[in-house]
Amino acid sequence: MIPLMQFLADHPEKYSDEVRYRFARYAIRIMMRTGLIRPIVSGKENLPQEGGYVMYPNHEGKFDALGIMITHDQPCSCSSKAQ
Repeated sequence: MIPLMQFLADHPEKYSDEVRYRFARYAIRIMMRTGLIRPIVSGKENLPQEGGYVMYPNHEGKFDALGIMITHDQPCSCSSKAQ
């Protein structure tokens, strides 16, 4: 899976952000299932529907960013794309 992820990352002209994000979420779901991790999502209805917002993890753990990604159906964007 890691070599395929590297291939997708190396060829952004062939694979859109959505395709790469969908594959990343697939990998996260496999990790969650293997690690018996069941995230609990709360407050998602309070996020703005339009415009942008900033998400910050509340721990320095390795899963926090993955937890944010798995709860968002659309790709998260960096600040340079949001402007």
